[in-house]
Amino acid sequence: MRYFPYPFLIVGMLVLSSCQSAFIKKENERIHSDKSIIKNEILAQINDLENQKAIETDYRKYNLISKKVISPHMKAVIFTYDTVSISPAKMLHKLKADERFSTVEFNKLLSVRDK
Repeated sequence: MRYFPYPFLIVGMLVLSSCQSAFIKKENERIHSDKSIIKNEILAQINDLENQKAIETDYRKYNLISKKVISPHMKAVIFTYDTVSISPAKMLHKLKADERFSTVEFNKLLSVRDK
């Protein structure tokens, strides 16, 4: 009788998947409760502005489109995407894992503070 030599690996993967799902769910709740977050816009600093089209192609199933380069010097770009095809937290997680991005965060509404 043959046994799988690493049963703990399967259990570990299941636990990790469960933890990621819980994290994504909690993150989605935080995102939806924060009224300053623009849920379909990502502010990102990419390593090379020439990667924009390749990034759009790689994420086309989520309709990721570069909306505007806000700082060519800092390589900062605002991307939009379809929140129906992917949740905001999952999109943020995917882009943060992509090595072509230096920083990734949601775009936010700004307001003037009262003194």
